[in-house]
Amino acid sequence: MEFLIALIGLGVAIDYSLLMISRWREERARGLSNEDAVARAMSTAGRSIAFSALIVAAGLLSLVLLPVPFLRSLGYAGLFIPLVSAVVALTLLPVILAGPGRRLGNASRCRDAGRGRRRQAWASGVVRHRLLATAAGLAILGTLLGFATRLSVGEPRPGSQATAGPAYDGLVALRQAGFPGGVLAPVEIVAPDATVSALSRRLNTLPGVYATLVAPGAEWHQAGTAVVQVLPAGPTSSPAGNATVSSVRSQTARISPQALVTGDGPFEADVVNALYSRFPAILGLVAALSLLLLMRAFRSVVLSVQALVLNVLSVGASYGALVLIWQYGYGSKAI
Repeated sequence: MEFLIALIGLGVAIDYSLLMISRWREERARGLSNEDAVARAMSTAGRSIAFSALIVAAGLLSLVLLPVPFLRSLGYAGLFIPLVSAVVALTLLPVILAGPGRRLGNASRCRDAGRGRRRQAWASGVVRHRLLATAAGLAILGTLLGFATRLSVGEPRPGSQATAGPAYDGLVALRQAGFPGGVLAPVEIVAPDATVSALSRRLNTLPGVYATLVAPGAEWHQAGTAVVQVLPAGPTSSPAGNATVSSVRSQTARISPQALVTGDGPFEADVVNALYSRFPAILGLVAALSLLLLMRAFRSVVLSVQALVLNVLSVGASYGALVLIWQYGYGSKAI
């Protein structure tokens, strides 16, 4: 929860404050008195802040659709983060601007003059060549969005770990000894003693299984059960590894219905399924609530749909950049 407060709460609080202060400065520059400028900023920027907070809160509230208790609790508690930030920006900040903060109107005018001219020149160039700018922007966003569809979720694979150090040296030694990387995440099965032998033999013949082991020692044979370890050939976070985990589960249920399957691979598969099986429903809920709030704010269906589409493009492009950097490694060494 503390990370949500730091990332979302601090982020939106700064954005809301900057929006209010910028609008207030514009009104001061037009010749309004300080009190009138604060009132004008509240009636314009304040309205945008209120609707923005509601949209962010709706997005966080969508976490309640996930079948994971701690994520649902984040959804219930997280919706208060942008709302509190908006309340502060709409109550405390105007009081500060109307009182001791009135000097902020001229504090950084000279310092920001150069950057303001550069931003204005850039904006003028975009408007002057709007078709070219639109085509270039859509091409970049579309390309990144295409890479976002290749996003691989799950635990990092052995080859994605550090390329130096004791962990990497151990992985290299393991591979040089002839062992595949999948053995680092075995699938563990607790099964009745009567079915252990047959289960081990059958699982050992499955594609993608490197070996099966029955844990020796009396401590692993208790209450009429034993532990069978299945060593996958490939990492369980890979598509092939996921297929192996599914095969192991189905064969175990067929041979020994009372057996329990656990380990890193099954746990990861369950978590990914829990988080992403309801992703379309969450996306649809956030889109619907955002569209309704935007239509109320803009009083325009076209502008609301346009804003929603551009938001989806920008978020998808961000995921595409993550794929390029962290999955394909472009620029990761520089970072």
